[in-house]
Amino acid sequence: SRIDLRLNPRNVLTMHISLTTPEYRPQHAGSIELFSRKALEAVRGTPGVKDAAMTTNLPLLGTGGGGGILVEGNPRPQNLWNVPYVQWTRLSPGYFRTMRIRRISGRDFDEHDGRRARPVVIVNEAFVHQFFDGQSPIGRKVATVTDEALWREIIGVVADVPQSDIEKKPLPEIFFPLAQMEFPWLALVIRTNDDPLSYTNAVRAELQRVDPAIAVFDATTMEEIAETQLGWRVFQTSLVSAFAGIAILLACIGIYAVVAYSVTQRTAELGLRMALGAKKGAILRTVVRQGATPAVLGALAGALCSLGVSRFLSQLLYGIASTDASTYLLVVSLFFAVAIFASYLPARRAAALDPFQALRYE
Repeated sequence: SRIDLRLNPRNVLTMHISLTTPEYRPQHAGSIELFSRKALEAVRGTPGVKDAAMTTNLPLLGTGGGGGILVEGNPRPQNLWNVPYVQWTRLSPGYFRTMRIRRISGRDFDEHDGRRARPVVIVNEAFVHQFFDGQSPIGRKVATVTDEALWREIIGVVADVPQSDIEKKPLPEIFFPLAQMEFPWLALVIRTNDDPLSYTNAVRAELQRVDPAIAVFDATTMEEIAETQLGWRVFQTSLVSAFAGIAILLACIGIYAVVAYSVTQRTAELGLRMALGAKKGAILRTVVRQGATPAVLGALAGALCSLGVSRFLSQLLYGIASTDASTYLLVVSLFFAVAIFASYLPARRAAALDPFQALRYE
């Protein structure tokens, strides 16, 4: 829950838009760019809206598709099946600013990156590390395997953002200007001054005013999307924690019952030792030491068995190894403390008895 999402989800409303009417089909090039520009202008003019942008892929909701990428100057693979896969995302100017995604180098898209302008792209950090060994890619060119003849210049690098799972390492991602690679399924992101959901009707009305035939649906907030990602993890962790707590409780009860019973059975023996002159302190130390010995052996055996099956837990954990030393130390210390307490309590009770009464104890 403390993972840095590399964006600011607070006060961000998201809405999905479907542009499937005939006027937005591929033969009408530029129609989606025109709609996007008009829609964003209308939404940004809504009172309380700080910024807005469009994208084809929202963070945390899946990779959204992609394809192979060729890097200018690198050898072309003989088999296109071996071309590295990257995620493709189309977006409008202002998207990174709206989502508060950090730009590491270069520039953002702007209104000059239109359909007839020089083809450009922006990439993420994972893309830079995979294809350029961490060196600056600004000015280098890439092409998609579906259009090898069109080389696109890299103009910027942005921070990695979780794409489908907050626990998975982000994939290399390449961002295209929506105007240069149109797509009919869009997501609108709006940063507002206060509760984002309170702007849903106003924003929908502005979009319908631009084009009454479009479908606008699935309004939610980025905070809700992030919480949904954590929801299953919270349930899973709570369930495992409940079973683990029950297991520890049963283990503690079992250890205490067995050790305490074995010490109680020696009450007559302890009385005989006291009758022969043994000191109470010496009796307590002897009993506790004898109770601790099997506890230590049992803890070691349990720890070794746990290490053997710990690999089955690895997929349930994040940011911690299944052989975490502090966890083992904590649990072993708890069970050892229970064994010591179970030895000490009945031994002290027996040592407090009159030796004659202890000898007659049965």
